[in-house]
Amino acid sequence: MNTRTDIQQEMEDEDIHHIAQGASRVPPLRIQILEEAQRLTSGDRHKEYGDPYENHAQIASIFNAITGQNLDAREIALVQVATKLARLSKNHKHDDSHVDAAAYIGIVRECAQNETT
Repeated sequence: MNTRTDIQQEMEDEDIHHIAQGASRVPPLRIQILEEAQRLTSGDRHKEYGDPYENHAQIASIFNAITGQNLDAREIALVQVATKLARLSKNHKHDDSHVDAAAYIGIVRECAQNETT
């Protein structure tokens, strides 16, 4: 019984075609953005700023002390996403903002997980 789908076969054929031509397969742009976000948040930025949840919890404490608000780490990360979206509305081709927005979405999820445990 053959469990391979037509799509899997097509992808395999395309890979063989690229290999035969000596071409390297470039990942789609969305994957490149996610990979760059992963590289940055698990590398240099993690070394500089520490754990994203702890960093955003500290930002929340400072923000709340200044404004009298009561935002949590997840909400601060959402504000960071909003900042990147606002910047992208002015320059939709700015690669750094796309990468940062993707990273902050991941941080939003991590903060939500940490706040429920």
